Amino acid sequence: VITVDFGRFTEAHHVSMLLGSPPGYVGYSERLPLHGLEQTPWCVLLCENVDGCHPSLRAALARALEVGEFIDAGGKSLYVS
Repeated sequence: VITVDFGRFTEAHHVSMLLGSPPGYVGYSERLPLHGLEQTPWCVLLCENVDGCHPSLRAALARALEVGEFIDAGGKSLYVS
């Protein structure tokens, strides 16, 4: 189980904490909570406090659930289903 607390993503720029920073920015190579999806694709993603996060992050989560994948800042697909 990979647990992501969306309640701590209260600002629009916190999307980098979820999907990563673009190449060349500070924190680009840091490990993200969603990288566990890449290593164990059969796991369960538990999203907590989604109602407390910024609307842009909620939209990113809704898009990922609709399309079936997150795309991190490096362009890598992290599949969800």
